[in-house]
Amino acid sequence: MKLFSYLRHPLKCLLLITTTLLINGPLYSFELTLKKAIELTFQTHPDILRMLSDYRTLQAQTRLNLGLYDWVVDLGFDYSDVDQAPVVIFQPTNTRKTTYNLNAGKSLATGTTFGLSTSVLKTEDNSSFNLFSKRYETQLGLTLQQNLLDGFLGQPDRVKLKTDQSRLKSLQLMLWRELEMLASAISQRYWNLWRDVQLYAVARESEDEAKDFMDETVRLSKIGLREEDDILQAEASWLRRREETLTAKTLLDNAWSSLKISIGLHKDTDWDSLPSLEDPDWNNQVDYEKTLKMAYINRADLQSSAISRELNKELKDSQNSKIWPQLTASGGYSLVGLDPKLKTSIKQVRKYKNEGWNLGMSLSHSFGQNMDRSEMELAEAEYLRSQSQYRKRINAVEEEVEVGVNEFKRQLQILDLSKEIENRRMRIKNIFQKKFKNGRISIQDLLRAQEESRQSRYRRHLAESQMAITQLKVDLAQGSYLSQLGFGERYSLPIIEKTHYETE
Repeated sequence: MKLFSYLRHPLKCLLLITTTLLINGPLYSFELTLKKAIELTFQTHPDILRMLSDYRTLQAQTRLNLGLYDWVVDLGFDYSDVDQAPVVIFQPTNTRKTTYNLNAGKSLATGTTFGLSTSVLKTEDNSSFNLFSKRYETQLGLTLQQNLLDGFLGQPDRVKLKTDQSRLKSLQLMLWRELEMLASAISQRYWNLWRDVQLYAVARESEDEAKDFMDETVRLSKIGLREEDDILQAEASWLRRREETLTAKTLLDNAWSSLKISIGLHKDTDWDSLPSLEDPDWNNQVDYEKTLKMAYINRADLQSSAISRELNKELKDSQNSKIWPQLTASGGYSLVGLDPKLKTSIKQVRKYKNEGWNLGMSLSHSFGQNMDRSEMELAEAEYLRSQSQYRKRINAVEEEVEVGVNEFKRQLQILDLSKEIENRRMRIKNIFQKKFKNGRISIQDLLRAQEESRQSRYRRHLAESQMAITQLKVDLAQGSYLSQLGFGERYSLPIIEKTHYETE
């Protein structure tokens, strides 16, 4: 009836709303979904900048190594003017040479190095006549070099290139896992905030209920239906509920501050008020075998460890070739044109007038082989270490899945029981209220029933928030958490690539 009296008087209604806002804080001013909170974190969290730095550093190193196989082009020009002692009396010799050359070379992943060269040499001298004579020497050449035995067909070069690519992919996978862990930390704070919102609501309702009961007890005492001790107990109950409300509000404010700072909203005054949160959701059916199978497929850290193991195996195998001598074969082929006229000299090259070739081979071997064997032993040790890490990672994944699934099943049972307990405690409270009005039970019995009902609601909300966190653990264990939230493919790392990190 009091509510209708307020509605009849707009000024009183406005006063009621204002008082409610001052006590409870403003109504929800915006909606903050879990995905939105994680997106904000990826845009502002300091760890994202560190991840981007690691990724860019390794990417730059990979490009640097690939640059060793780029074309190298040299363009040169040289001019010389030389005076020599005369061959004939009073006839000094003067020689002028002008050289133009263009060279191009490239290394291949097969261990082959080849080069192309072309040059034009213009020579002018007066050794025979008083006038200068000209002649042109035009050359076109090809050179090849190939390592044999040690690194036949370029095995070390191919392994090195594959090593760079594998390390980059391994880092991408590890960064994706770090993003998942960062998202899980934010998710836990999000659900903790949701829990504290619910607990604060329960505390507020319990306080209002205790206040109404105290007012009713005072009213009944005035007509002789309640004693002074009843009033004192009702007042003590209301004060205790008021204290619990203040404690719940403190926990709520702390939870919101923690989440707000984590997602980078603490500097924005527009986000001071409490947001509207989404309710938790979970899958009631979780199977251990299916979850473990998905973990083997999806876990980025497990795949990264597998890549490292295979990489170290290839490096170990490539080091075994160090026992062979270094045998290098080289060869060249050249075409030369000689003529006083430049065009004729070029035509001689084109018509293969003057040609030549060469073939060479060199052998190098360290008989002690201490350095080579040490590299082989280090590669073997690194491979064994990667095997150990891979096995540990598998054990950790299996443990996380088993613990997560078992905890999920137990927590689901706890949630069902908490709902049943809450239902029964609520019914008991309603029954006790009727009995108290009829004088069949004492005020202590009623207050105890109200407290047990409130505690059952507390435990139900705690079970719901813990259920959301347990579902998070299962998704994290099987490596599908970010994918289920709708984020992109892990290998391209779109989250990192599109991050706009604000330092101000």
